[in-house]
Amino acid sequence: MPMGLQSRILSTMTGDQLLTVARIYTAQNGISLRQLGRRALQGNHKFFARLESGDGVNTKSIERAGRWLAENWPRDLPWPDDIPRPVVSRSRCAA
Repeated sequence: MPMGLQSRILSTMTGDQLLTVARIYTAQNGISLRQLGRRALQGNHKFFARLESGDGVNTKSIERAGRWLAENWPRDLPWPDDIPRPVVSRSRCAA
């Protein structure tokens, strides 16, 4: 396996970790997981329900949702210590 691919796989958030972060975010912001799916995944309101029920989800969607959460995480809310935070590109941070 190429080293770049291996490091990408190792740094990916798991579905359970994403659900934990998503639940913290939704509780802090007073929205549902359905609403979060609409925001983070361009209208995919069923994503988190499928993830919760153990149905199949695309790993790219997990990565995309994790990046969205990292980019939109409230400044006054600490990111969970036991969950790797996706790297946010500088160009997106400055926007």
